[in-house]
This record gives sequence, C-alpha cells and structure tokens, in this order.
Amino acid sequence: MAGARRMSVDSCIMKAEDGLAAFPFNELPENIMMKKFLFGLFFFLSAAAFAQGGFVGPSATPEAKTIAEAKGLPDDARVTLQGNIVRGLGDEKYLFRDKTGEIVVEIDDEIWRGQTVEPKDTVEIRGEIDRDWGFSVEIEADALRKL
Repeated sequence: MAGARRMSVDSCIMKAEDGLAAFPFNELPENIMMKKFLFGLFFFLSAAAFAQGGFVGPSATPEAKTIAEAKGLPDDARVTLQGNIVRGLGDEKYLFRDKTGEIVVEIDDEIWRGQTVEPKDTVEIRGEIDRDWGFSVEIEADALRKL
C-alpha cells in the first residue's frame, strides 16, 4: 500500500505544472481519518454536554424530607434534608441534625463550592442513603446549599 501511495504522489508531482503546490499533502488518508475522528469526538462530547435533562415526577422510591424518614429508606434512596451541620467527624464526614434526629453525612470537598457553614446556619442537603451492610445509615451528599 505504501508503494502505491508513493507512486501516486510521484505521478502527481511529475504532472503538476506548479510543482508540489498541486498535490494536496494535507489530505492524505491518515489526515482525513483523523479529521473524521476529531469531528465525531467533538460532536459526541457536545451532545453529552447538552444532554442534562431527565424525568421529573413521582418515583418508585419516595424522597425523604426528614432524618427519621431517611433512616427507614433503602440504600440509594434520594433525600432532601434541612437542618444544621453540628460538627465535623473527620474524613469528610459531619454530624447533621434536624428536628427529628441526627445522622452522619459525607460531604466531599467539591460539594462545599466555597461556602462557609457554621453550626447555627440552616442548610439544605440533597443526596442519597448509603447503607453499610444494612447496619449503619449515612447520607452521601450531592449538593449543599446554605439557606
């Protein structure tokens, strides 16, 4: 194949009146394939960036609004809780309290988004139940908002 391509290049060079300017060196098959690949990759990533929609409505698993409700739900159930972060427990874990009780919440560093929260501040935490072998129940926070 390389020999055929070389012969093609040589014949184009010999036939061209203006020398190398007549042969489209930037359109070799490898370059065309790379352009198609990059265009496809760009299109896929662009489509994925705009595909942020989804179903909004009732679900099979109810969403908990209090800690007491959250403790009775299965693993990965959604929660939206309002209350106070009472204290840090280390390793991105915090004790969270609302009017119905207390629960451990795991809040990754990026969830804070630069917000500073004190125990007196009311916050809303959105996340999901994280059951560890059915014994301990925690909340894994997806979002935190100071109210």
